[in-house]
Amino acid sequence: MKIALLCPTRERISSVKRLVDSILHTANDLNNINLYLGIDEDDPTKLEILKLEQEHDFVKWVPISNNYHFLGLGKIWNTMVENIQDDIFCMIGDDMVFETKDWDLDVLNEFKDSKVKLVHYNDGMRGEGNSFPHVAPLAVHSFVHRIYYDTFGYYVREEWKHGYHDTWLHDVYSMLDRRVYKHVIKINHLHISNPIANNSADSVSHNLSKAYNEVSDPQKLYDSLLHIRRQEADTLKGLINA
Repeated sequence: MKIALLCPTRERISSVKRLVDSILHTANDLNNINLYLGIDEDDPTKLEILKLEQEHDFVKWVPISNNYHFLGLGKIWNTMVENIQDDIFCMIGDDMVFETKDWDLDVLNEFKDSKVKLVHYNDGMRGEGNSFPHVAPLAVHSFVHRIYYDTFGYYVREEWKHGYHDTWLHDVYSMLDRRVYKHVIKINHLHISNPIANNSADSVSHNLSKAYNEVSDPQKLYDSLLHIRRQEADTLKGLINA
């Protein structure tokens, strides 16, 4: 099995290099991993990304034909999955840093006996010892088997350009009681709301916030699609012992 880290990114070459460096220093075996970078056709840092791809075999460039407009994270993630053959998917951002050694072995071990599960780790924000200790962990960087994509024809929902993709998968696998959380393994998420983050003022963060607000009431829309999450959970349940 091979792990696909799916990372849409734009104009954040320093953050991408930090992400790559963290993988280099924590992965047990780079042959277990492919880091896919979804790059817009008009990204001015594209040549620097291509240089990273040449330097590291596990780094792959996935071109995104965006017609000079932000397509939305959902559309980008789905486009990336359409172009890969890996077994396990993980949605990440260039604002994440892998901190615990051998995390790749833990991921692979989790999926040895079952394909129908979601695994996520300590994001450095939620949970004991983190910035928001009383907030329950959320699967912001969930690992799922490609059986999810093969079953439903998409990796993430595209109703929102930004937000709710992680929550959707978190909810579906929670309904199944097939969500595994491990606090001892840390993949630090330097999110805009994280007190130690340093990217809150950049243009990409601004554009993502703008995209989030394009839906008049994103939470209401999310709640209205509960029946689809339940249907997905029921379908996956039928695959557990298949």
